[in-house]
Amino acid sequence: MAGAAVLLGFAFLVLRATAFLTPLPHWLGEMLAALAVALGFAYGREDIGQRVRGMLAPKEPDAPDFRHIVGEFAASTRESLDVDSIAEAFMTAVDEALGPHYQVILVKTAAGPFEPLAARRCTDAERFMKQGPREDELLIPLRVGEKIICRLILGPRQDGVDYQSADFALIDSLGQSLALSVRNAQLFHQLAGQERLKRELEIAFEVQMGLLPKSVPTPMGALLSANCTPALEVGGDLYDFVQIDSTRWGVFIGDVSGKGVPAALMMAVSLTLFRALAPGVPSPASTLARLNKLIHRNRPSNKIFVAAIYMIYDARDGSVLIANAGHPKPLLDGKEVEIKGMPLGISARTTYREEKVFLPAGSTLVAYSDGLEDVESEQGEQFGPERVMAFFREHAKLTPEETRVKLVETLAGFAGRAQPADDQTVTILQKTDEALASGVRTATRQLTVPANAETGPLQT
Repeated sequence: MAGAAVLLGFAFLVLRATAFLTPLPHWLGEMLAALAVALGFAYGREDIGQRVRGMLAPKEPDAPDFRHIVGEFAASTRESLDVDSIAEAFMTAVDEALGPHYQVILVKTAAGPFEPLAARRCTDAERFMKQGPREDELLIPLRVGEKIICRLILGPRQDGVDYQSADFALIDSLGQSLALSVRNAQLFHQLAGQERLKRELEIAFEVQMGLLPKSVPTPMGALLSANCTPALEVGGDLYDFVQIDSTRWGVFIGDVSGKGVPAALMMAVSLTLFRALAPGVPSPASTLARLNKLIHRNRPSNKIFVAAIYMIYDARDGSVLIANAGHPKPLLDGKEVEIKGMPLGISARTTYREEKVFLPAGSTLVAYSDGLEDVESEQGEQFGPERVMAFFREHAKLTPEETRVKLVETLAGFAGRAQPADDQTVTILQKTDEALASGVRTATRQLTVPANAETGPLQT
């Protein structure tokens, strides 16, 4: 239009000049010139109006700078290990860029299923755990590599516009940063938890070892040695010694079902109960019967039980009373003593019987947990009960302490680099002198009647 005004103005000048050179009426030239001026003025007013309207009209908002948003989010989470704050920063970035009505972030747990990590403007985040998103909602997996770390649920946009390909590209960029940050935080807390657990287990091991006897007694006419090696940092094996009177000593060994912390806790309970029950009671069967009732009453689960063996050595005649509660049979000079019974804690009504054996000078009585039999070689071969019996027959003439040291070396050599499958505990009692009393029996074993009476100072 501006070009037309210029042409008309130029035409006016031409016509004006021509009026002097041609016989055209003067009035016609004047009219053409006025028309050109009017058209030019009209255009000028229209141009000014358009400019004014353009200045006063509300401007369309600038499109979000996606690159800036992604950069800001990445910078805000780079040094953070707080998963909650990372999720909040992510949702703020999504709000700024896309403006959804609501959003929910689900995170994959260590146990497997997803659970809500964060939500904004959504009061029923649990709904997505049960029925998933609706048709108007987006469900976007957020991955690290091929592994899904989080899931993002977005409601419709507040401006009513459908999500575009550029929006999905933004979510993908933000989502990768979120998933990587969450995964890094999870790994950090996992490692921190492992270190904390390791330290707690070290303390538990120190406490557990502190519960075991600080020293091994020396009964009259006999030598004792014992060893307990947990398969893990803590375990469920235990042993103890108790003095019944001036000539009798009790030797107790137990094995709680399972391994690790639960077994260690039950081990501590069992050892405490035994120490409360055993003093002054000369019958191992009676002590085990009472201990059985208390363990049955106090065990945390019906899957927990305690295999145990309790032996009372009498220096007056070199005899040993033995009661067995589901433990491997004791070995007298490498041969099994036939005495069995139900593990402690399974039934409150269980009773136990006793077996009496006599120890000639130089003979050895061994009680051990099945962890010795369960030792495996690198090829997966078990040490087994036959090797255990053969070992104690072969080394019957060594002192108990020499036998214990040799046993540890033998088991370690057999296992090689294989990890122990179970706790390993052993007690070794060896008769050194003739019996104190004269005219004692020389038989190696004597069966006694069941000892069901519950005697002793502590009532249960």
